[in-house]
Amino acid sequence: DANDKLAAAKAKGKTTDLKNVELLGGKVGVAKDALKASETQQSAAKSKASASAKALSAANSKASAADSSIASAQKSVDQAEAKLAAATQKYQKEQKIAAEKKAKADKKAAKEAKKQKKAAEKKAKKLKKQVKAEQKRMKELQKKKAAADDAKAKAAKEAAKEAAELANQAKKLEALKK
Repeated sequence: DANDKLAAAKAKGKTTDLKNVELLGGKVGVAKDALKASETQQSAAKSKASASAKALSAANSKASAADSSIASAQKSVDQAEAKLAAATQKYQKEQKIAAEKKAKADKKAAKEAKKQKKAAEKKAKKLKKQVKAEQKRMKELQKKKAAADDAKAKAAKEAAKEAAELANQAKKLEALKK
């Protein structure tokens, strides 16, 4: 084996082989140190990639939550608009009936029609406010979704950048191993 040959070379007084072995040993040590440093860098890069993946996942989650909120808000707006349409239709019917009764009825019937008209207008006004409030809420949710989408895109960009860095470091590591 190599140690026996080295011991035999020492015994014979041949120092050239000994120096070659020591020189090779030094080179092996330097290569091991470089490999260890590269592996440390690779581990740090993997940690960064993991953190980026978590950030991307959080951004995706926020975007999904915003989508759900928008869908819920849209459903509320649709319901409020349907109620408004029904109240408007009812109001129009009541107006027609009130006009017919007014021509035929006495003051009491006219007074009742006025009362119903006010109630219907109040209800329609209330429903209009609800529609406006839901539309405002929907706009805010869309802004939040846009912000979440921006964060998602940023996280994806950073993840891609870090993946490229990881690939570059892996190439360097492979080059050092050769």
